[in-house]
Amino acid sequence: MRIFRNLIKNRDAQTEFTEIYDIGKMTARQKDNKTIELFDKSDKDQKTPVYIIAAPEMQDASGVFSDNVSIEIMDQEEGKLSVRISADENWLNDNARVYPVTVDSYVFTSQDPATISDTFISQRESGTNFGGNGAMYLGNETANYGACRILVKTQLPSLSKGDMVVGAKLRMVQFPDGFSSVNSDMEVDAHAIRGNYENFTYNSDNSTTFTNTKSGITTKETETFDSLGRTVSTINADGSASNESYTSSNVKMGTVDTSGNLSTGSPYLETGARYSYNGNYATTQVDQRGNGTGCTIEELSGLKTAEKDPRGNVTQYTYDTKNYRLTGVSGASSAGMISNTYSYVNDLLNSITHNGFTYNFGYDGFGNMTSVKVGSQTLISNEFGSGDGNLLSSTYGNGYQLGYTYDNYDRVTGVTKNGRSAYRYTYDARGNLAIANDLLSGVDTRYSYDLSDRLLKKSASDGTSIEYSYDNMDRSTGAAYTFAGQTKSRSQTYSSDNRKGTVNLLTGGTVTRSYDTLNREYVTDVNPVKGSDPTLRAQHTFVSVSGNKTTTLTDTVSNYKRVGGVNIPLSSYHYTYDANGNIQTVTDADGNVTTYTYDQQNQLVRADDQKAGISTVYTYDVGGNITGTKAYAYTTGDLGTQTGGNSYSYGDDNWKDLLTEYNGQAITYDEIGNPLAYRDGMSFTWNGRQMNSAKVGSQTLI
Repeated sequence: MRIFRNLIKNRDAQTEFTEIYDIGKMTARQKDNKTIELFDKSDKDQKTPVYIIAAPEMQDASGVFSDNVSIEIMDQEEGKLSVRISADENWLNDNARVYPVTVDSYVFTSQDPATISDTFISQRESGTNFGGNGAMYLGNETANYGACRILVKTQLPSLSKGDMVVGAKLRMVQFPDGFSSVNSDMEVDAHAIRGNYENFTYNSDNSTTFTNTKSGITTKETETFDSLGRTVSTINADGSASNESYTSSNVKMGTVDTSGNLSTGSPYLETGARYSYNGNYATTQVDQRGNGTGCTIEELSGLKTAEKDPRGNVTQYTYDTKNYRLTGVSGASSAGMISNTYSYVNDLLNSITHNGFTYNFGYDGFGNMTSVKVGSQTLISNEFGSGDGNLLSSTYGNGYQLGYTYDNYDRVTGVTKNGRSAYRYTYDARGNLAIANDLLSGVDTRYSYDLSDRLLKKSASDGTSIEYSYDNMDRSTGAAYTFAGQTKSRSQTYSSDNRKGTVNLLTGGTVTRSYDTLNREYVTDVNPVKGSDPTLRAQHTFVSVSGNKTTTLTDTVSNYKRVGGVNIPLSSYHYTYDANGNIQTVTDADGNVTTYTYDQQNQLVRADDQKAGISTVYTYDVGGNITGTKAYAYTTGDLGTQTGGNSYSYGDDNWKDLLTEYNGQAITYDEIGNPLAYRDGMSFTWNGRQMNSAKVGSQTLI
């Protein structure tokens, strides 16, 4: 993953950089002048690095790369690692060098080569697996192999809870043939195979078959490639297909999803993009209706400085000149200019200023957030253990405190509320939560899991329980709920391409969905109770562009009651949209039209409801808070005499987003924004952010 991007703007610029990493409780070790390894504190012998910080690469403005860069540890203390990056001056001073030069830093997870498998196959020798050949060929290698395909399978290290892989890329070295010098380098996206597949087979028809040995599910996807090995079309297991086109800059320009291979004779979707002159940046994204969202990109840094939506509204972005951090976002609205500004301390977000007031964030030396304030008002304070320890307590601005205890594996074992023990947690041998004791209510809940650590059952001492079921693709297939001595079940099926099938409800009824060739849900049938008649049906059509080019926007929703297989109309609504995708009109089955108008921030500013006979105008402040509504007799033209409305006031100068009055009736709050009192004698009490009681006069609601 990319961490920093440094720019060397000319030959006189600095060639050394200092970077600081938050490494928490890990320890750094210099392996060589190009590699720093990070080890977990539990790895006393430092045998298995968790992360690797590699010396970055340089690339000049003409696209020429160099890896002649060194990296060394300068200092590590209190969870901070300082490193020095030194670029090769001879390469930088070469007369052929085109400035600016970027120096990109990356961090990698440690990867055991034994967990990586790869292969390539050749058109000329289709029966040979070339895995372990030392190099893999992709595209048209003219000397020996002809058209080639590759597959790389990587078993990632264990990820922490909440972590996920969001993308991957492969660096490809391009040759004109198998022996000549390098033409260029290129980076291509690496795509995960859909589903939990364990085995794969290459077929002579340029397709790949994937099989899950647990479930026995087999699916086949067919791909075709251009001479550079880039996917130009894909036919999926469900028969849907996609086509991708490229510019000479190896940038994907658009995708078309159809019901067949590259056919526009059936409904299809089309989106697109336009790029900067050098192909580095997407400057316009074109949606399914052909509406474009354009942006201005600063060429040296790659930062977006402005964006114009399809309606012509512009949003501006500003950054600091040193670290390219976002410092401001602004745009016009019906109330005037809206702006948010951001400040930082040691690369940590320190404040957000919005609507004339400021949120402030405090941190300790390890980057843990210790406080959040709105203006001078403290919302929460956090205390952490020494040496970048765990969160020990959180104290809300209203005085309520939560405390936490942990075991030797940093798992929460207990929670206190205002010093009183509230919850106790016990874990099984695999680290899963096994028992949760609610010490306040006296209810104990036990959790059981299968060998894949999937939750199978949650049972409480009050007699309630939930049992979960899964298929061999790790998808939830149902649950059985036991409450007050009765058990009700729901279940879920899936199609071969992962679409939702029939849902069996707790009532015994069903929900059945039907999809078109573009995977759009266009019919939903609901049987509320098993064997019931009538069935309720919702039927969708979609906005068409031209010919068979279509969209995923709803054109019409028709609701029916089905009795004996006959549709009896209940209601129907037809929708139109503005260029930004906001609903512009809704027309019911009787021809009544409701028209909606929006400001530059896509906030609703007017609704003309023909059926209700009312036109309503909405106003806002520069924080996006609604300040008033005004009602008039229905018209789509000039408004007449006001007939009604509502007013909203925000009278707290310290926290200007807090609604303090509605139609002249005051609303009071505690120190962290929980409402305390409102009209008609309503009153509320709170434990931190959790409501404790609600009353109307002497009547207790909660």
